[in-house]
Formats: sequence, C-alpha cells, structure tokens
Amino acid sequence: MEAAVSVMAKGAFADPILWILAAVIGWSCRGPIATAIGLLGCAGAAWGALRVAVYVSFGERLGAANAALMVAVCVAAMLGVGLVVREIRWFFASR
Repeated sequence: MEAAVSVMAKGAFADPILWILAAVIGWSCRGPIATAIGLLGCAGAAWGALRVAVYVSFGERLGAANAALMVAVCVAAMLGVGLVVREIRWFFASR
C-alpha cells in the first residue's frame, strides 16, 4: 500500500496540471483562506478524477479503494502546493 501511495505521489508531483492550477488559484491572497481552500480542494478532486479516468482508459484496474486514494493524494497535493504559493505571495505582498 505504501508503494502505491509513493507511486501516486510521484506521478502527481510530475504532472504540470498540479503546478499550473495550484499557482493560479493560490496566487490570489486577497480573498479569505476558506475560499482558497475550497477552490483548491475542488480543483484537486477534479484533477484526481481526471487522473483516475486516464488510468482506467489505459486499461489499468484500480478498484474503488485505489481510485479514492489517488483522488485523495491529488487533493492533498493541490492543497499543499496551492497554500504554499498563497502564503509565499502573502508574505512578499505584505512587505
């Protein structure tokens, strides 16, 4: 199970969709943090569902547990990267 999470995380961080979406959503530091968390969570879930669909279209048999795990990894990665971008931008904007 740990190997599957490691492979999914490596694949997630290699995907440019993560970096682009997280940077775009996390860039705005004017709105409330709850809005940013909601947007990043929804974007991560949509991106995770897209990754599951791509794997299934290539004939991979994921199963419900691994599909949910992949979506969860994508949501966590999106939240992490997006909030780091937001905090760095907030730090430099407040100087």
